This record gives sequence, C-alpha cells and structure tokens, in this order.
Amino acid sequence: MVFPIRSLMNFAKLLEPIKNRIRMILNRALVVMVNDGTPIQLLQISIMKDEVKSGVERLQDFGFTSNPKSGAETLVAFLNGNKDQGIIIKVDDSRYRKKNLDPGNSAMYNSEGVSIHLEGKKIKITGMDDVEIGNSLFVQELLNKSFQTAYNTHTHVCSSPGSPSATPLPISAPTELTSKLKAE
Repeated sequence: MVFPIRSLMNFAKLLEPIKNRIRMILNRALVVMVNDGTPIQLLQISIMKDEVKSGVERLQDFGFTSNPKSGAETLVAFLNGNKDQGIIIKVDDSRYRKKNLDPGNSAMYNSEGVSIHLEGKKIKITGMDDVEIGNSLFVQELLNKSFQTAYNTHTHVCSSPGSPSATPLPISAPTELTSKLKAE
C-alpha cells in the first residue's frame, strides 16, 4: 500500500504538537531566586535563554532541605509537557559539590566548605568555625567530663621559664566550680 506524500505530511503535522510536548516534559534550568518561606519551596528558574518561570515548586526529600544559590542547576519536569505545571525534581551545584569520593561514601556539604563526610567507618566533619550542639544530656555529660579532665590535669608556666604552677583546683561539675568560687 502506497501513501500519498501529502497524507504523510499531514500526519507528521498532526504529530508535531505531541512531539513538542514530549520534548518539553524534562528540562534543565538554572536557579534565579528561591522563596524558602513557604510550605513547599518555590523557585524562579531560567529555562533556555530568555524563558523565566516563577513559583515553580521544588520537591525535597523528607528530613532534608537546602536553599540553593542563584546559578545552581535544576532538572524540572513539566506535567504533560505543560510549562505552567512545572515541578523541580533535582537541584545540584557543581561549584560546591564534593568530588572524588571513594565508592560507597557520601557527604553533606554547603557553599561555605563545611562538610560531613561518611568515609568508610569514619565520620569527618570539616570546614567549621563553630559547633553548636543542642540540649542533649549525653553530649553535655561527655563534654563536661572531657573539660574536667583537661582542666584538672593542666598546669601553667610561671615567670621562671619551665617552672609549672600549682595544680589547679579540681572540679567535678560546672555547678560545683561555681559553688566553690562563690564560697571563696
């Protein structure tokens, strides 16, 4: 059976909108701005050269969140190829990504160089100026014991080079130190 050329051209013309919608289902884009104050994070993204979409929802994994910087790369899905129904399904930023991890390792990181690296059976935390730990009794007890040991065993160098000072007043807990100081 031979189809006339004109019929094939008409059929191709009919399929063109469907092909375009299929092509538009997944797109790469760049983050322009982030609204992180809403229940679902909303991003303004730049698709292609001059196409900007605002208020595009970003799905994130439960228990993990981030606020990407302008210029981060995204993968956005448009439901049924409709550019008014976009959902950002992935965000990455190659400018800050930890590289050259060994197979099986993983890391969390930010744009300031702070990272938590799960490396084999070790956890490495790097790049920090300060650590803030919540009100955990276990952590407080651990820190108190570490500081007590360090305090109780240290000495000071006095005016004569190399001569140590007297052993400091031993403490067993911060509250006892406060009580002893008040009593004196």
